[in-house]
Amino acid sequence: MPVVLREGPYRVFIYRNEPDEPPHVHVIRDSCEAKFQLVPLALVHSRRFRPIELRRIERMLRPNATRLLETWHALHVRRPARSLKRIRIDDRRLTVDLADGRIISVPLSHYPAVRDASPADRANCRPLGDTAIEWPALDYQLSVFTILHGLREEPGYAAWRREHPIGSEIVSPEGTYFPKTSHRPRRTKRVASLSSAALPGRRKRKPAASRTKSVTSRTRKSGLKTKR
Repeated sequence: MPVVLREGPYRVFIYRNEPDEPPHVHVIRDSCEAKFQLVPLALVHSRRFRPIELRRIERMLRPNATRLLETWHALHVRRPARSLKRIRIDDRRLTVDLADGRIISVPLSHYPAVRDASPADRANCRPLGDTAIEWPALDYQLSVFTILHGLREEPGYAAWRREHPIGSEIVSPEGTYFPKTSHRPRRTKRVASLSSAALPGRRKRKPAASRTKSVTSRTRKSGLKTKR
């Protein structure tokens, strides 16, 4: 967490373990903290900072935005850490070689769909891009992230696959459009209210004249002058 800028009570720093987020910085003062995105410069969220302080911090960051962006990219160099290099599989284990030199090996008991397949279908695997493995005959995909973190197959996958065997997917014809039906169209016609004027057989009453108009008409009849 290197501090890249200091000004008054404010410290601007960059976390080194956030390479998958857009370029940003964190600003801290005592127990207050704020996160600012660098491109474009904007506030993401803040905690305990007053609005006047946030505007002051934004004015402080704006002339240094280019230098902060260069520092962020220097600290977050993209490395092919999760790129596949080689895949090996036997009856018990799945082993993958990564581009950074790591070798990850996991037991096939983590993935029952692969373990219970025939040896020919199990061995028929191929890289799916740089970060996943696919078994075409099993319609099964496994990401390198899952292998790295030791995540197991979801318990409901086997039951779902029994109900939906391979080849039972619904293929929609090309150009088919499925309109949204989640909302009802807004009604443009207003329903008539059951007031006395709307009921059948009722006469429409005339609106009552205003008090100012009635006083003026009485004054005119009496011949008196009214002040305007």
